[in-house]
Amino acid sequence: MNKFETLLEGTFSRFQGGGFLAGDLVKFKSNALSSEWAKKQASNLMEKLKEFTECDENIRVSCVKGLRPAVGGDAQQDNQVDDFYCDIVREKAPGLFMDFITVPAEMLEYIDPGINLPEIPNSQRGADTTQIEPQEIEQVSENPTTPYAQTGVNDGNKKLPTDDYKQENNSKPTDNFNTKVYLRGLK
Repeated sequence: MNKFETLLEGTFSRFQGGGFLAGDLVKFKSNALSSEWAKKQASNLMEKLKEFTECDENIRVSCVKGLRPAVGGDAQQDNQVDDFYCDIVREKAPGLFMDFITVPAEMLEYIDPGINLPEIPNSQRGADTTQIEPQEIEQVSENPTTPYAQTGVNDGNKKLPTDDYKQENNSKPTDNFNTKVYLRGLK
């Protein structure tokens, strides 16, 4: 399968599976908590749904599932689906997914960041608001393309030592010591 077929299949499946793909950035519609589905849910599920709607973290689709009738017959899978449900997760940090909930796809809106990464939520921003002001670079040399001035090669004492340093714990190998003798000693 070539890259074009993979891209086409991914794009095409967006219009078959409820409009969402795994990894999509989504948000809840404004009427999510007052929808008919939400009114039928248990209190603990409603609390979790409320947490998801009120948080400022990115919400991503983890999985798209179809609700299929028991008697689908021989129809194509996409045509026998009654409704779509999405497993959604809160993104605590890029790539770190916590908390999940399954909701109907009709409660979600797709957020298209285009080619950009999603916005960083305020809860994940650090307290450090340091602003680094740009400064002019000082010219060390008349020619700014001289690499010696940029790397500091000519700075300090760069001579190789002339003394022969002996290592106390390293004995001198014997003259008849070679690779063959070494390998024989490994057996």
